[in-house]
Amino acid sequence: MKQATLDLLDSELRKGNLKFQNYPFEDRFGLYRKSFLLDPSNWEKYYPQIKKYQFHWKEFKYAKMQNINSLINSDKPGIYFFCVKPPELLYNLPNYVLYVGISNERDSNRSLQERLKDYFYFSIIKKRNNIHRMLQMFYDHIYVVYSLLDLKSESLREIEQALHAFYYPPENRRDFPVEFKEAQKAWGKI
Repeated sequence: MKQATLDLLDSELRKGNLKFQNYPFEDRFGLYRKSFLLDPSNWEKYYPQIKKYQFHWKEFKYAKMQNINSLINSDKPGIYFFCVKPPELLYNLPNYVLYVGISNERDSNRSLQERLKDYFYFSIIKKRNNIHRMLQMFYDHIYVVYSLLDLKSESLREIEQALHAFYYPPENRRDFPVEFKEAQKAWGKI
C-alpha cells in the first residue's frame, strides 16, 4: 500500500472517530452500545467445530499497520476478526469480537493477505456501512486477529459460521448458521 493511501485512510477514519467522540455523552451512550448473544448452549455446540482446526493466531493494531505485505507474506487463505479493546486490560479483559470474516470465499482463491488489504482502501471500506462505522467509532482500539489456514473454501465457511455462532459479532450481517437466520427473522438481529 502506498503511503498516500494510508494517509487518506487515516485522515478519513480519524475525522469520523473525532465526530463520534465529540457527540454528547447521551448520544455516545446509545451509539456505543453493542448487543451480543451470550448463550452457553451455542458455546458448547460450536466450540467442537472450531477446535478441530489448529489456529496460529496473530494480531496487529489496525491504526498502526503500515504494510500488510511485510506482515503476511503468504498466498494461503485464512480467517480473521476485528476486535476492540482498551489500551489497558484487566485480567485480559475487555476484548470484544465485532466482526468475523474469511478469505477464499466461494473458492475465489483470494489469500488472507489480499482480503485484509481491502480494509486499507477507503473506497472499499466506504461501500460497507457497518465496517466503515465500526472503524470510525473504534479507530484507535481496533485489532485484527488472524490465522492462516490452508483449507478449502467450504471448510473456511464452516469455521466462519461456527465463530459467528460462538461470538455473535454485532457487525456481521450474514454467514450465520441456518438456525440463527431463522431466529433473526423471527426476533430481529440483536
